[in-house]
Amino acid sequence: MGVACELRTLEIVARVCGEALARGLPVMVEALPCRHPSIPDIDDPGMMADACWIAFEHGADILKTYFPHDRKGFARVVRGCPAPVSIAGDPRLPDDGAVLAMVAESVAEVGKGVVFGRNIWQHARPARMVRAALTVLASGSLAEAEAMLVG
Repeated sequence: MGVACELRTLEIVARVCGEALARGLPVMVEALPCRHPSIPDIDDPGMMADACWIAFEHGADILKTYFPHDRKGFARVVRGCPAPVSIAGDPRLPDDGAVLAMVAESVAEVGKGVVFGRNIWQHARPARMVRAALTVLASGSLAEAEAMLVG
């Protein structure tokens, strides 16, 4: 949202979602606000909620967006969209605790999952990080997940 190619992107999303629907396939859309004079704060939960809603209206079955670094803000995004919302990993976070805490906060606000890249692949032990994130998603237990990364 907010970039010059926005309309063309939404046309593509609608077309792909229509083709996927005809084939019985779900579609995940990354719905993000981009820096623009009308969107000065890309972490604004209202802008994220709008981006998710617009993507949903264009046919998305699952949404991927940033965690706005605020549980209350993420709750606004999730409540504002009828489709499941998963969080993107953002830039590489400073430590494992920050990654797992973000996952726990998103789950606490009914986030449905994570779509992480660099916070997994750039980790010293990617398989352990995946297991730790899955533990938080399944149980909400940070302590158990952090213990998996030790050793």
